[in-house]
Amino acid sequence: MSQELIDTLSGLLVAAGTVLSLIVALSRFRALDRAASRLGLYVDVLDKLQPGSSEHEKMSAIVAHQVDELHGLRSAGRDWGMAAIASLAVLASLWGTTYLVGRDGWWWTVLAGFPLFLAVVCAYGIYDSLRLQPRDDDSEKGPTEPAV
Repeated sequence: MSQELIDTLSGLLVAAGTVLSLIVALSRFRALDRAASRLGLYVDVLDKLQPGSSEHEKMSAIVAHQVDELHGLRSAGRDWGMAAIASLAVLASLWGTTYLVGRDGWWWTVLAGFPLFLAVVCAYGIYDSLRLQPRDDDSEKGPTEPAV
C-alpha cells in the first residue's frame, strides 16, 4: 500500500472512532429526559382512569415506580474519568490498527485485529461509564445500601 493511502485511511479511521465515541456519549445523556417524558405519559393515562378501579391502582403503582426511578436518576452520576481514559484508548487503538495495516506483510494486517478489538471494547467502556449510576454518601459508584 502506498503511504498516502495509509495516511488517508488512518485519518478516516481515527475520525470515525471519534465520531462513534461522541455518538455513544451523547446517547447516554438522554436517560433523564426519557424518564421524565415517560412519567408525564403515565400521569396523563392515570388522570383518564376512574379513581378506585383496579386499573387506576395499577397505574398509580407504575407512576410511583417511575417517580422513584426519576429521583434515582437525578441523584446519579457518571464516571467522567473512565470515559476520558476509554476515549483516549479508542483513539490510540485505532491509530495502532492503521499503523499495523500499513506495515509490509500480511501478518501485520492480521495482528491489526487485536487493537481494533480493543477499540471496540473501549467504545463500550465509554458507553458504560456515561450511564447514570446511583451513588452512595461518599459519591462512589454503586448501589446504595440501606442503613441497618
